[in-house]
Amino acid sequence: MVGTIRWIPVILTLAVVIAWGAALSSPARPATEPAPHAPIPALTFPAEVISCHDGDTVLVDVRCRATVRLKDVWARELREPGGKEALAHIQRLTASRKCLLSIPLEGARTISDVLTFGRIVGEIWMDGECDSVNMQMVRDGFATREKQR
Repeated sequence: MVGTIRWIPVILTLAVVIAWGAALSSPARPATEPAPHAPIPALTFPAEVISCHDGDTVLVDVRCRATVRLKDVWARELREPGGKEALAHIQRLTASRKCLLSIPLEGARTISDVLTFGRIVGEIWMDGECDSVNMQMVRDGFATREKQR
């Protein structure tokens, strides 16, 4: 059983690579065909939020546990002013636990483009919400879309 569990992250990574390759090899849409609300290429999985590390990093369970770095979200670190408030807010947003994890593949050329420091770069959509947790953190003022210096 333990040996099998060790292979789950490898299998998840292989799924990302295969889907990424398929997305790149699919024929391009003709320029005359509009796609006003077409989703960006992404891998999407039903998941469950296990815990929140800080205002922009969440641990989810997708048949195995994976740490997700929220895409385009920069919250203060826990030791910085506002960091604990950002953590408390993301914990409130993810309290229902059931969610969808979306790993955007648009612009990705290699698997490392969707990983950062061992974390998956993605978006989290809680059940019943119209906006992603990513968007809500920025909209509610607990994070920014760009890294602050």
